[in-house]
Amino acid sequence: SRGGCVDQVVDARLTVLDFSAGGAGLYIRPQVNSAIVIAVRNLTIANARPTEAQAIYGGLSFGNTGATVMLLQLSHLRILGCDSSDNARCGIYVNGNVDIRAVNVLLADNEARSAGVWAQNNSLGSFYGQHLTVMNNRALSTDDAGLDVTGGAPLVLENTIVWNNDNGDGGNNCAIKL
Repeated sequence: SRGGCVDQVVDARLTVLDFSAGGAGLYIRPQVNSAIVIAVRNLTIANARPTEAQAIYGGLSFGNTGATVMLLQLSHLRILGCDSSDNARCGIYVNGNVDIRAVNVLLADNEARSAGVWAQNNSLGSFYGQHLTVMNNRALSTDDAGLDVTGGAPLVLENTIVWNNDNGDGGNNCAIKL
């Protein structure tokens, strides 16, 4: 504290969900059909081990089955070392009409059917990334590694790095797929 002010350090390394012993990560499925805001901040999700049998994906999984657009705010988030050889996806998986705001987010060293950011069926939503880094992710199938945002959602990226993502079997290897 200096002069009556309190210093606050925002550091995603200070709160860690480590799934080394098993588990798929953070799974969010709101059961409402109204505009809501979900915020995930100051968090590291590490070593998630999803399986297709779990019907969820590794790292952070968010879905909206309703027609109303929801807002997913991600800030100071790291998803690292997610690994699934069982046909699941790792990184950030979003399905449905969602406005996604990712600021100061790192997705690195994830390996699965697809790895990195996978936002699908998002015709009414959007994706905004600022200070977003998607690197060293590896897809084990013909799906993509990197940033895959489809369904007609507007995509805006500022100061973003998408680097060294690899499709292991030579399939679609786009760093950014729209």
